[in-house]
Amino acid sequence: MFKFSKLYFYCAITLTFLSLMSCEKEEVLQYSEINITSMKDTKVVVNIPKVLGDSEVAQKINKKLTQFVTNALQMDVNAEDTEDITLSVTLFNTAYKRFKKQVEQITTEPLPAWEAVIEGEKIYEDENLVSFSMSSSINTGGSKGTTQIKFLNFDKDMGKALSFKHLISNPEKFNLVLEKYLVRELMSNTAYTIKEFKTEGKLRNPDEISFNTNGIIALYKTNLNDFVEIAVPFSQIESFLNY
Repeated sequence: MFKFSKLYFYCAITLTFLSLMSCEKEEVLQYSEINITSMKDTKVVVNIPKVLGDSEVAQKINKKLTQFVTNALQMDVNAEDTEDITLSVTLFNTAYKRFKKQVEQITTEPLPAWEAVIEGEKIYEDENLVSFSMSSSINTGGSKGTTQIKFLNFDKDMGKALSFKHLISNPEKFNLVLEKYLVRELMSNTAYTIKEFKTEGKLRNPDEISFNTNGIIALYKTNLNDFVEIAVPFSQIESFLNY
């Protein structure tokens, strides 16, 4: 009876230890939003997600999300980099006022106010990674604004940013699958041909890649400064995924 109780005790301790280790490894993330609207001199709207807490993982993810915003708002190449979104908005306004003053010395035509709309959202999360879609639209008075779309993927255990090379185990075979879906997408868009997305006869890696509940999303930039988007179900590419 004593031996059984002792064995039971050790088993219980082992199971408890393994359970605690599992809980420590799994990073549970909670989210809020950063919402900033400024109508002083320029129009700036920022709506992006934020990971709550002071953990190392939260800090790493928030730093990358913030950098997307500050980089989009940076108009002065000589200005120092900042990780403060509010300061970036102020610097954006300052750059506009400086440029406006220069223009007023040349012409009496009014200079339209600059506009910046920067948004982000969490588009996928599982026990291993979390993915965000970030976009910026900056108009500094031209006929067409500048649009940028970026997917940010993170390892939830370490907060490490994950690029294409981290996510895909066999790029060559993976791209063969993507090519089939890209050709299908281009059939409905006569502005582009598959050759535009190839290098030395092979489909180049997508410019942006991320996940949704059904599979992967891949973006290819075009010569016209826009994107072609394709979606591929997990069933077609799961053998090539590292996560």
